[in-house]
Amino acid sequence: MPLDPQFEAFVLQAPLTEIPLEESRQLMREASASMPKAQVAHVEDRVIAGPAGEMPVRIYYPENAKGAPLLIFIHGGGWTFGDLETHDHVCRSLAEAVGAVVAGFEYRLAPEHKYPAAADDSQAAVEWLLDNCEALGCDPRRVIISGDSAGGNLAALVSQRIRGREGTAIAFQILIYPATDFSRERDSFRRHADAPGLTTADVAWAMGNYLRDEADAVDPQAAPHLCRDLSGLPPAFVLTAEIDPLCDDGEDYARRLLEAGVPVMARRYLGAPHGFLSASAELPAVREAFGDIARAVRWALD
Repeated sequence: MPLDPQFEAFVLQAPLTEIPLEESRQLMREASASMPKAQVAHVEDRVIAGPAGEMPVRIYYPENAKGAPLLIFIHGGGWTFGDLETHDHVCRSLAEAVGAVVAGFEYRLAPEHKYPAAADDSQAAVEWLLDNCEALGCDPRRVIISGDSAGGNLAALVSQRIRGREGTAIAFQILIYPATDFSRERDSFRRHADAPGLTTADVAWAMGNYLRDEADAVDPQAAPHLCRDLSGLPPAFVLTAEIDPLCDDGEDYARRLLEAGVPVMARRYLGAPHGFLSASAELPAVREAFGDIARAVRWALD
């Protein structure tokens, strides 16, 4: 199926790996700033202690937030791009659709900070949010971890790392076109090698920025698909985009979760490119995906 025409303008806005890194990062911020933003009742910026210094955290409160679920969102961007501003509109849409308190944070980016910086920062932020869930006014029995692309990689990794922790725990995972390993050997990397918005060469560039060496590429602490035992992980909703080199990464991970006895919902969005949830929430396919996420949360937590 070809690219859905509703996404044509969106993929033209995607940052290009051929231009200077800081310029690409700024283009991503500007693209996000141009998107329609859902209204939320209150937004609060905080700073928490991370493994290498302070980490910015932003918390979005919907109406009637007391006792709501807490949805922790880890932004994507190939471990190289992204911050609180680039995914502000996504977090707002999640808060509106799900009726959850949404918490996003910034982690150290590559290539300035190689693996495991982003993974360690993400774990620290998630554990802080879990420890402070009730103080934030949220229901500690209904905590969701989510992330898109590289953020989906980090969300899956953190779920594995803190599996079985005492106290407040993750109840549900939402993995949005996640990068689950670094082999780039699945068929979708050939089917969509030149996909609009994200090519196989772009993926290789991002992974090269993030990983220190070849050993990192086969480290289960970096690639969630390589974890031998997936049993006992939280139920998951795995979203994939059809026109995306990473499509099979997400779907194969969903299958492995199912084989390990983890309840899973999965959907491939036909005609959609990688990153499509960051497009305008006014697009019908994006509205539909946010609605699917809300229904999945009700399925898992109600």
